[in-house]
Amino acid sequence: QRQMCIRDRAGSDPEQRRLEAASLFITYLGMESESTPHRMGLIHFGTESHLVKALTPLHQPQQREALRRALATSTLMGWTDPLKALELAYDELFTSERHDPTHRQAVILLTDGKPDLPTLRTPTDKAAYVDALRRLVERFREQGCPVFTIAVSRAAVEADPDMLTFYRNVWQELAALTPPAAYYELETIQDVAEVYHAIAAQFLGVAPQPPTIVADVAGEQREILHVPPGLARLKFVIFKHDPAIRVTLFRPGGARLRADDADVQRLGDATTHDEVWAIEQPREGAWTVTLCLLYTSDAADEEDSVDLG
Repeated sequence: QRQMCIRDRAGSDPEQRRLEAASLFITYLGMESESTPHRMGLIHFGTESHLVKALTPLHQPQQREALRRALATSTLMGWTDPLKALELAYDELFTSERHDPTHRQAVILLTDGKPDLPTLRTPTDKAAYVDALRRLVERFREQGCPVFTIAVSRAAVEADPDMLTFYRNVWQELAALTPPAAYYELETIQDVAEVYHAIAAQFLGVAPQPPTIVADVAGEQREILHVPPGLARLKFVIFKHDPAIRVTLFRPGGARLRADDADVQRLGDATTHDEVWAIEQPREGAWTVTLCLLYTSDAADEEDSVDLG
């Protein structure tokens, strides 16, 4: 499986949810890459589109870190032209030397949702642009490649008449052309984890709607998750507003989970906003997650979420 992540200009996303969402994909797919060779590429776009990172394997830590560094290089890039970005994504996936027909492909478009160019001033201009988008997405459909779209701010969508009455419908229509793709809008930090999980579930065969806990962390927060019998694998996905939050997991009966346990795999740590823990053949019963803020920060009133996949 391969994943292409496309990122819009930073100015429309002051909370940097694009970075959070893309980082979660890197961590999650990196964990799965030991059994399936996932790759991810990254495009930044505004007026122009740039292939910041070509399709890169995710099974080694240094490769994942290189992608995260590439995420952080975005600057304000003028207008917003998702058509050009999607054209570049198509070329990278299907016509570049990195094309591999034995792998599945997917595109994730992270954007404020509204094409914004000086040439799009009349209804005729917009209709022609959308028609070009449709033709391009049809090419993705012919390749069996879903095109997911994530609007990074639901508030911005609902505040813009063009987005509310026109472009939202366009993105929903385009997503429907390439099932199992869908259109999503982010509103809260919790949405980031839920949306990434919904997309990953389409490819990895995990539960599409796992139990989710959202918790304020001030000092230590303890959460209990009840695990049913018969699971082949259990994943805890922890999304932290502050990397300083320390995560500790306990098995039923109270034994602490350690990253070097034979049945455990962990990616992410005290320097990242996300951690993923995977346990093979997990024991039935009450599993405990503790979240401890190691220092007081201005963001202490924000929320953290835990997905049980």
